[in-house]
Amino acid sequence: MTSKISRLAAAFLMTLALAMTAAYASEPIKGWWEAGGAPQDYDFGTEHVDGAPSQKSAFIKCIVAAPQKWGTLSQAVSATPYLGKRVRLSAMLKTQDADSAQLWLQVQGSGNKMLSFDNMNDRPVKGTTDWKRYDAVLDVPKGA
Repeated sequence: MTSKISRLAAAFLMTLALAMTAAYASEPIKGWWEAGGAPQDYDFGTEHVDGAPSQKSAFIKCIVAAPQKWGTLSQAVSATPYLGKRVRLSAMLKTQDADSAQLWLQVQGSGNKMLSFDNMNDRPVKGTTDWKRYDAVLDVPKGA
């Protein structure tokens, strides 16, 4: 994980792992950082998409023929307000020729110990799909 994560004793790690291709204009994504096993194999940004559920959509686009690993957009927030509660990460995803697009949600405790994790590995989005809502849901232990 990045140094941002290692400085957080109790955090959610929300990772938007999309594999989209489209015409785009790369713009920075405020509040998120680029990560993954091979972020250099991907372009990240935001774009205005006709028919999208919001005015601006984030994208992750593979820029090599055979990516070595995955690319992600990540964000961390304090778990404190959510202790003992159930949380949901929801996103509208649209894919084009995706090998696998997934939302990741994890709860970390002290020392970055992973307490709970949902990466949609059992329900990845594959191929070409239209806009659809996906969710990752976890319980946040009181000890997070």
